[in-house]
Amino acid sequence: MEERKGLVGMAEGGSLFLDELGDMSAELQPMLLRVMERSGEYTRLGEESQPRRANVRVIGATNRPERLRIELRRRFHHEVIVPDLTERREDIPLLVRHLLRTIAAGRKQAARFLINGEPCIDPLLMEQLVRHPYSTHVAELAFLVERAMKDSAGSVLRPFARAPLSLQGQTVSRPEAQMVTPLRPESVSSASSRPPPTIPRLPSPVQAQQALDAANGSVVRAAAALSITRHQLNRMIRKSGLSVLRSTHEDSCQPQETARSQPRNT
Repeated sequence: MEERKGLVGMAEGGSLFLDELGDMSAELQPMLLRVMERSGEYTRLGEESQPRRANVRVIGATNRPERLRIELRRRFHHEVIVPDLTERREDIPLLVRHLLRTIAAGRKQAARFLINGEPCIDPLLMEQLVRHPYSTHVAELAFLVERAMKDSAGSVLRPFARAPLSLQGQTVSRPEAQMVTPLRPESVSSASSRPPPTIPRLPSPVQAQQALDAANGSVVRAAAALSITRHQLNRMIRKSGLSVLRSTHEDSCQPQETARSQPRNT
C-alpha cells in the first residue's frame, strides 16, 4: 500500500470528528480507546515498529450511546444531549426554511419554491410538519420536505393529502401518530385560501421573567402559565440570562400559617 497519513494523522493540531460513533464495531473501539488514553498515540499501516503521536481533539456523535464500551465513553469528558425535535417544535418552521434554501442552492429545479429568496410554503403544510410525530428528528424533517417538493407541481409547497411514508417505508397507522386527518382533494385545492394556522411561539424574555417572578422562581409553574414546556423555559433562562429567585418562605421547610377569618357571634 502507498504511504498515507490516515485520519488521525490528518487531524494533527485540530479535531477528529467521528459521526455515528455508536455504530463502531466492538473490535475497533479498543483501538480508538488506546489512541485517546495514550495522548494520541497511533501506528500507521505497515509501520508497526514506528508509533506516532498526534495532538487531536476527538469529537463523537451518536444516537446509540448505549453501544459504546464504558471505558471508551468515559474518555469523552463532555456530553451534549440534543433535545428531540418533538420537544422544540417552535424550531420546525425555521428548520424547514433553512432546509428548503439549502436544497434549492444545489438544485435548479427546486429554486421555483423561492421568491426573492423567501420559501413559498402553504400554511397547512407547515401545520402538518409542526404536528408530525418525529422519530429521526431533523433527518425525517428533511425527508418530508423532499417529499413535499416532489408532490408539489407549482411554485408553492403544497400540503400532504395523506400521511407520508416514514423513512423505513412503512405507513404510519397508529391514530396518535397520524399527521392530520386525510384531506379531500377539494380541501387541498382550497388550502391556500385558509388563514394561516397558529404556530407555537415562545414568549418574550420579558414575559418569561414576569412569569418566573409571579411563580416565585418555580420553573414548572411559570412554564405552565406561559403554555410552554419546562425544557423550553430552561433554554430561555440560559439563553437570555433570566434570573430565577425563590422567595425565602418558599425555600423554608416549615409550613406556613394561613390566616382565616373567624365567624362573629351574633
